[in-house]
Amino acid sequence: MDVVESWEKIEHWIARNAPAERLANGAPSEELEELEKSLWVRIPQDLRCSLQLHNGSADAEIIPPAFSLWGTSRIISEYATEHFQRERVYVPVGSMGPTRLVIDSRSNRLAQYDPHYGFFSRDEKVLSSSFGEILSAVAQAISSSPAMLRVSPDEAWRARTSEGPSEGYLVWEDE
Repeated sequence: MDVVESWEKIEHWIARNAPAERLANGAPSEELEELEKSLWVRIPQDLRCSLQLHNGSADAEIIPPAFSLWGTSRIISEYATEHFQRERVYVPVGSMGPTRLVIDSRSNRLAQYDPHYGFFSRDEKVLSSSFGEILSAVAQAISSSPAMLRVSPDEAWRARTSEGPSEGYLVWEDE
């Protein structure tokens, strides 16, 4: 499944199940050009396509367990920080608290940056896949019943709608 199809499925699930979520509009071509000029590496095509559709995910935690995706200006400002300038091959694309979701530009694989542990990849296929593959895995998971993303034999995340005072948002629940 390509990035466009993945976002269509994610958008459909959010519209039906998490109506409080507001995804960002796509980035104009000028912002994408500025992004490419600001990085020392070429951005992967699947990230570029995603940013054209949604310039980040606003506050929606699209990637389990709770990663939100950034737009072009946040990627540029984060890339300019010291830890990314030392390791210029990583393109930061999102966060979950202090942990950054990054793309290794050499392999196009997802990795993470944690301020205490540095850069690392997980062994599980889902979270070490390319950006396009993780979007596809999320789209397939939320399109199935139950809306479940299995990361490993011991780890799975179920998409559900938040309840209570912050009702109507996408939440990934550990199964």
